[in-house]
Amino acid sequence: MVTVITVTYGNRWDYLRQVLESIHTNELVDKIIVVDNGTAYEVSSKINVQLGKVTVLRSSSNDGSAAGFRRGLEYVSQSLEEGWVLLLDDDNEIDHKSLKNLMDSWHELSEQHELLALVAMREARRYLKEAAVGVDVKYLFPLGNDCFGFDVEILIGKVMYNLIRRRKILKKNSVRKFVEIPMAPYGGLFFHKRILSIIGFPDERYFAYADDYEFTYRIHARGGVIYLVSHSQVRDIEPGWINQSKRKWISSKYLEQEDFRAYLSIRNKIYFSKKYLVTNEALFAINLFLFRSYLYLVAFLSGKLSKYKLISRAIKEGLSGDLTNAAMETRVNS
Repeated sequence: MVTVITVTYGNRWDYLRQVLESIHTNELVDKIIVVDNGTAYEVSSKINVQLGKVTVLRSSSNDGSAAGFRRGLEYVSQSLEEGWVLLLDDDNEIDHKSLKNLMDSWHELSEQHELLALVAMREARRYLKEAAVGVDVKYLFPLGNDCFGFDVEILIGKVMYNLIRRRKILKKNSVRKFVEIPMAPYGGLFFHKRILSIIGFPDERYFAYADDYEFTYRIHARGGVIYLVSHSQVRDIEPGWINQSKRKWISSKYLEQEDFRAYLSIRNKIYFSKKYLVTNEALFAINLFLFRSYLYLVAFLSGKLSKYKLISRAIKEGLSGDLTNAAMETRVNS
């Protein structure tokens, strides 16, 4: 049987309610763990007797997605003897067919792989859609010495791939059943409880952003595999903030984000890359220089030099491995 874990915060009951209603009648779901990350209301007061599968773990503050999912997974690790775990964001819906497809896929693939995790398709995540139709994952995920899309080592190949090969692949739109990917988001992640004894739990120092990649990349780092299951769908109820505005041709999403998003995204991705991905320090330094130069140019042209200074601080702390103060200084409960 499957235990579902979701983490909620702020005032998002309208989303969470839809998620709970979509899964509580699913006979494959045995338990639902809701981590209440300092919501503006008490989740337990909203849960009625019809949602008897639900256990609420309450925190008085928003401790971030990393600490939230860690708490839920630690609870499952201690209370669940056997079984599967499905992680969902508090605005993720999954129907019975898609969950059954994940279960069936796990049984099929686990015969070949001892350390295995799956992730459902999410239409709102463009990189997952592109991976499903055959776009090379090295152009979709942060790998090697890449620094936020800047990588002089593969620059020419990447440009040519995007101009020619990628367009053909996307136009053909031939969806593959399974695609191996190096890391995955929390939402839609499916695995057997026993892998927690091998990879551990999310690192709460990240607070949010890249904590999902760091947690799931451990599977790959320990010789396991993660497969994107294209015939299993998780629907994002809330439109992604990344897709809510169109950017100009010369722009950077990091300069357009709220301060806390930009800060944590940059700091955590730098730290994650340095810890797991970088194979050539000199190349990474060059790529980082190019990224910072481009960012400064955009910040100068758009009058956002104060945001650039914040990002520079995030880069410095990511490089030094300082994950101690950002969560406290940028904490939000919205």
